[in-house]
Amino acid sequence: MSANAEVIERIMGSKNTVEWVLADSTPPVTVDADLFEQMILNLSINARDAMPDGGTLRVATSLEEVVSADERAPSLTAGSYVTLSISDTGAGMDEATMARCFEPLFTTKGPFKGTGLGLASARRLVENSAGVIDCTSRLGVGTTFTIWLPAQTIDDAVPTIAPDSTPTPVTARARMS
Repeated sequence: MSANAEVIERIMGSKNTVEWVLADSTPPVTVDADLFEQMILNLSINARDAMPDGGTLRVATSLEEVVSADERAPSLTAGSYVTLSISDTGAGMDEATMARCFEPLFTTKGPFKGTGLGLASARRLVENSAGVIDCTSRLGVGTTFTIWLPAQTIDDAVPTIAPDSTPTPVTARARMS
């Protein structure tokens, strides 16, 4: 996350404020690190575009325990999750737009101003990492994207080697702190 901080600050420009509310530490998560960074940049650019007169981008991480069905992300199973929330104080989305925001090629931007692939790619990345991405928004108030990724345990991080076998590969990891 810290590798993107300077880039995000520059992308947001002088009219916008960036607030970083990062957990002191979080367990690792299994995710494609390059695609994860691209997702964060895409969400930040979308936030900037939603705040043409300036506003605040808030990037927050935390460790959340889900015991049973969670109203914030109903499809999550019980377990530990590292969350990343990217919020803006921009124009927000109406219900119809929010319902379609993860569709491939859907965009609210004009011609030649976006492909409509950023949020579809974000959803695919998160789901391929056994996580959930959720969007909440209110017109005139702003939008929040929350990403829930399963926290890895020490057992997940150590490759096992059985007699007469090859090592189990360890998935690339990204740390959100």
